Amino acid sequence: MEHDQRSKLELLRAKVQLKLRIEGEIKSSISNWIETYDYILDHDISHRLLSLAAVTEEEHAIWLEILHRDYPTYYFKAENLSQGNWAEFYKNIDISYPNTHILRYVPDIPKVCDAPSDPELGIRNAIAALGLNSQKVLFYYQNYSPILELNLDDLLNHAQHFFYLGNDNAVIIPQSLAWMIFYSMEEEWFAGYRNA
Repeated sequence: MEHDQRSKLELLRAKVQLKLRIEGEIKSSISNWIETYDYILDHDISHRLLSLAAVTEEEHAIWLEILHRDYPTYYFKAENLSQGNWAEFYKNIDISYPNTHILRYVPDIPKVCDAPSDPELGIRNAIAALGLNSQKVLFYYQNYSPILELNLDDLLNHAQHFFYLGNDNAVIIPQSLAWMIFYSMEEEWFAGYRNA
């Protein structure tokens, strides 16, 4: 009897610890990103939320519970939480665009320009350097989980709201990973094609 009680208490403690850890993850990844998402919604920018976070099967229900409790007006769905499929995506980006800097992530692609306080100029130069046309792209902040599909033109037209000093590094990349545009918190712009 005492052993059963102890087992139940240990199980309960593990569940509480898991919930607290997930609340911390949501606070660090979603709450910082929600301002950008609010802007997208307020300005009717066409988008698809591909992945809010990559979670395990064990975490899935807890994530949904906390999201529905803390962000009820967003109507986040179960399919917004991917179970592992985006982990492979991030791994492939790291392989395709390895880091070249010891202290921070800088992808192995050419630096296009420094654009202090002018993100529109930075993204315009990056798009021109790659010779890109309007197309659907994946967009995410490097240290936050959510991945959005947006039109490249929308990122250009609303650059001031997606890329600004104090925000995180940002990645623009097609699903094929053929090229990357990278914005650093130091307001540097990098753009290049994947090495074969």
